[in-house]
Amino acid sequence: MKNTIFYFTGTGNSLKVAQDLAIKLGDSTIVSITSFLKKNGEILISSERIGIVYPVYMWGIPKIVSKFIKVISHKNKDKFFFAVATNGGKVAGSLLVLSNKLSSRGFKLSLGFSLKLPSNFTPKHSADSIKDQKSLFIVAEKKLSEIALLIKNNEIAKIERGTFKECILKTSIFYRIISPFIPKLDKIFVVDKNCISCGLCEKICPVQNVILKNGKPIWTHNCEMCFRCLSYCPKDAIQFGKGTIGKKRYKNPFIKVNDF
Repeated sequence: MKNTIFYFTGTGNSLKVAQDLAIKLGDSTIVSITSFLKKNGEILISSERIGIVYPVYMWGIPKIVSKFIKVISHKNKDKFFFAVATNGGKVAGSLLVLSNKLSSRGFKLSLGFSLKLPSNFTPKHSADSIKDQKSLFIVAEKKLSEIALLIKNNEIAKIERGTFKECILKTSIFYRIISPFIPKLDKIFVVDKNCISCGLCEKICPVQNVILKNGKPIWTHNCEMCFRCLSYCPKDAIQFGKGTIGKKRYKNPFIKVNDF
């Protein structure tokens, strides 16, 4: 296999990108980072190229991506690394954080791209309209084709980033301050009277952070803030404080719950 694309996804964007990129590249396989981390010890990856597709959280990278980098075997140091950071509009310095973490392990990020897609950050806003989502998908599809060509040619290019101000304020300051507290931000989640105790939130949490107790979800403070539980609740019974009440939740329309 020439390419192995590792992905972490919350509500489907990064999974869909990984799937599409694998098709465009050919001779590729995609691997869930959550399943990969279940293996013991450092892992040697046999493919020539290693890709990482992930969503931008708090203008940085998900904690699980940091854990993933720590278990990649040093024997992969000569591989060609590339990354795609899906985001709702601001990549800031996220890919620089990823590049630095890879570098600290002896790996080089040769290509790093920002890909704007519909946001799932319901505390801030409702899901984009179907029309706006389609527009974003069209633009992203075109850029992904360009990305695939650069990867096939083993190009080395400047890592994509936001403005200098965004990198400093959003990533170097905000992300680094809040990052240690992200796992426990799940204390803001609440479940309302619409809960039907279906247990879907427990089943689909990518890091097994949700358990059912007396038929109701409990969050155990190992959260990634991916909002999968909130977005896929069939009754919209999970809220993030009061900020999500009455708001439409986003799920990638091309990904089904059984795909996780």
